[in-house]
Amino acid sequence: MIFRYPHSSSPGIHGNPFSDTTTIILGIPAEITESFKVYPNPTSDYLSVKAGGEISSASSLSIYTLMGRLVYENKFTGEIELDLDGMNIQPGIYLVVIGNGQAVKVEKIVYQ
Repeated sequence: MIFRYPHSSSPGIHGNPFSDTTTIILGIPAEITESFKVYPNPTSDYLSVKAGGEISSASSLSIYTLMGRLVYENKFTGEIELDLDGMNIQPGIYLVVIGNGQAVKVEKIVYQ
């Protein structure tokens, strides 16, 4: 499980929500959670998701709005590229949830 907490000097809700964060990983080796990559962020068209390192099993990918509505769900092995323009979703902030049975990682993405 991954938690991100702002440092005490963080600008908070009035500043950049993606800066000055600390990642806390509970019970999962960092090399597993860090092997999941989501890029580019922010994006205006495509989003790539990669399960690298020693992860060879099928991974699940879900994208949620901040209100919790599921907008995309799929399984993949290795790497997947998503055409966000073709998904008919609105620009905004989304949560990308990637898991493979060993680890789950949640990333915030900005779709412009």
